[in-house]
Amino acid sequence: MPLTVYALHLVVIALWPDMPQGPSTWWGFVVGAVLFAMVWRRFLGRGPLERLTARIAAAVPAPTT
Repeated sequence: MPLTVYALHLVVIALWPDMPQGPSTWWGFVVGAVLFAMVWRRFLGRGPLERLTARIAAAVPAPTT
């Protein structure tokens, strides 16, 4: 779920502009991302952005040679 986790980091940063800087914030992102990804994967499989990317890629016709 790297794409989904990365996008969620950007959303959190955008919604919390005065976020404290430092190691505790970094660790919060790391632990939060790992826990979120583990729970999502356990119950729902692929991440939502990964599913979307796979559907778009599958919809593109194969090149003809």
